[in-house]
Amino acid sequence: MTNETIICFGYSPHWDFWRQDHDIVLRLSKKNKVVYIENQLGYSTYRSMKKSVWRGIWGDGEPRWINKNLVVFSAPPRLPRGLPFDSANTKHNFAGKSIIISKRLLEIKVKKMLNRLNLMPTIFWCFEPYDLPLVGHFGERASCYRVYDEVSLFPGRISYMKAVEDIEERYIGNVDFVFASSRCQYEKRRNLNRNTFFIPNACDFDRYNKTLLDDHLPIPQDIKEIPYPIVGFIGNIDSRLDIELIELLSASHPEWSLVLIGWGERKLIGEIQAKKRSNIYFLGEKKVVELPSYLRVIAVSIIPYMLSESTKTMYPRKLHEHLAAGKPIVCTDLPEVRPFKNVVRIAETKQEFLSCIEEELLTNNDEKIKKRVRVARKNTWENRIKEMVRIIEDGKSE
Repeated sequence: MTNETIICFGYSPHWDFWRQDHDIVLRLSKKNKVVYIENQLGYSTYRSMKKSVWRGIWGDGEPRWINKNLVVFSAPPRLPRGLPFDSANTKHNFAGKSIIISKRLLEIKVKKMLNRLNLMPTIFWCFEPYDLPLVGHFGERASCYRVYDEVSLFPGRISYMKAVEDIEERYIGNVDFVFASSRCQYEKRRNLNRNTFFIPNACDFDRYNKTLLDDHLPIPQDIKEIPYPIVGFIGNIDSRLDIELIELLSASHPEWSLVLIGWGERKLIGEIQAKKRSNIYFLGEKKVVELPSYLRVIAVSIIPYMLSESTKTMYPRKLHEHLAAGKPIVCTDLPEVRPFKNVVRIAETKQEFLSCIEEELLTNNDEKIKKRVRVARKNTWENRIKEMVRIIEDGKSE
């Protein structure tokens, strides 16, 4: 696929907040023009990011060129999706209409920007179900929907979960190709669109593999003084995490340092800090280019998610990233991780999770590291994108 103009509605609210869509669009932009539309924010979040709400609604905004083929456009704020109605049906109807109106307003602004840049999209690509109502509105010849997660099940979205599901069911049939990142997501959507394909998450292999290859990789100051061994988690610190499990690890091995890196819900972090465990460290969100430096000093990487309707559908992106870094990984019994049990320790109970970490700290070796890296090398974004492009170019259905 070359010389296309791809309009991509992303799920990152700002280009500097690295998400899976960055990995995809950057690679697509090597041979194609890509217009990346940042995810719409609520008014309060929009203001907290020091963006002008007035300019966001009425101003032209200035497109930002990341490279010669990739331009980023900041979306205006969206309308509120949830209001304190007593009736569940009223809540759902309001949320659904709010989403549709927000997207129609976004469409007007995006088309105005495209005219300014003299760009005519040939391929439509989106990552959020909210953007599905825009399929077919830009004159594109093909459209793609990358399902990166079950958005309706995200923490904090229960109030308008049904509205999100209704929109997806209504509009997904208009999409030419649906790429689901987990088997569970695939099974759900193949009944809604026969052109649904299972394309798992992957990794930027070179970025994370340099953890092993670059002996001069600097150790960040905020982790440099933390006592070894370090058991680390990298990802969003939200209600999907098993806080009881983290507490067990901390209490059972006070000599371990539990380091949590990533954006976090204040309330949840406060609950953990209230336990006053001196061996639990919150380092906050880091830039993606910094993560290999942090991984370098992590002895064991953990994925301590509780099993829920949300986590059972997820394919952790960090899985292949940390395998590329050669790190031992201990994970709760997530369905999408089970096929990698030969390189990942999967624990069915909290006590087993603890035991797996103890064993990996004692038994990690060069042969295990090479085995993990071999698996990661097969699961790169380059390989995934080749598969998606092949499907688009063939125009085949399953």
